[in-house]
Amino acid sequence: MEGEAVVATLRCKVAVCGASGVGKTALINCLVNGGKAALRTKKLTSGVEVTVFPVRLPHAPVVVELFLFDTSGDPLYWDLIPQYWNGVNNAVLVYDASDLNTVQDCTKWYELLLKLRQDKSERVHCVLVGNKSDCVQTLDTSVAERVARSWTEDEDVPIYQVASVSAGTNCEEPFMHIATEFHRMYEEKLLQFEHQNR
Repeated sequence: MEGEAVVATLRCKVAVCGASGVGKTALINCLVNGGKAALRTKKLTSGVEVTVFPVRLPHAPVVVELFLFDTSGDPLYWDLIPQYWNGVNNAVLVYDASDLNTVQDCTKWYELLLKLRQDKSERVHCVLVGNKSDCVQTLDTSVAERVARSWTEDEDVPIYQVASVSAGTNCEEPFMHIATEFHRMYEEKLLQFEHQNR
């Protein structure tokens, strides 16, 4: 459907969360820069910073605008999160592939997402991203990776990605997955609405 005129723009709120220092902002910057490695920075996010990134879906004449809520992992800002995450049902949970504690931290973020969603019957759609894969000697035997895979199965998180922002690898795939899934769920709701109103 490339080259076809865009007939719809959908807006999707996405929480990008995880422990402090796992590379959430760098992952977003890598996405915005087209997969190119982001400049290294030591600046940590204060509160929540929003980036809007349009994703043109290859299979439909639709653009999904991802409103990426880059959420600080610092406990100092946790009281602010509910006001920013209003209406968020999608998330990119990020952990450091070389740090087991940050994998376990994703459980806390996932539970917060479940608690704060407005419609409790609505499923929270997440992508778990192991960042800094270039810091791990052998990913196949990494304890963090095994724990992450186990966690995704236990929590029914549908996809697992490993990204290396410094190398610019797999930075776009998690966000494309969120956009595609958001469009699919939108189409399902539209069909249900049309069926109910016949």
